[in-house]
Amino acid sequence: MKNRKTVAALVAMNALRGRITPVPTDMDVFEVLAEMPEMGGIHLSESAQEIAAKAQRIEDSRITYLAVNVSDGDLMITMLCDIPEERLTNENEMLSRDGYAFAYVYNNNSPWCSEYGDVFVEKQPDGSIRRVG
Repeated sequence: MKNRKTVAALVAMNALRGRITPVPTDMDVFEVLAEMPEMGGIHLSESAQEIAAKAQRIEDSRITYLAVNVSDGDLMITMLCDIPEERLTNENEMLSRDGYAFAYVYNNNSPWCSEYGDVFVEKQPDGSIRRVG
């Protein structure tokens, strides 16, 4: 049986590769974010707990997926949100919305530019799902 730290590290590793990666239902996203610097992947500009708290400001929301990507030279952590109005708990729900999903996008280079909004995700030929817009 894998321990929480190992599971969080595996999720972080896949997210750092740009794949939209599910966060286990019994795990808070801050546990995954905290593993990213440990793995040498990225240096977070704020603590993992601060970033997770910002991403989950909407009442009754939960981060169900995340990915890391670069856009215009800025490192972005895209956290797809499961909110009461837009249930997002599985891959089919994500892809059934014409590829649009509600997310908190944390701009690691410029945290003040982080925001909630729709992102566009798409299934890739290798079977992974990536943020493409």
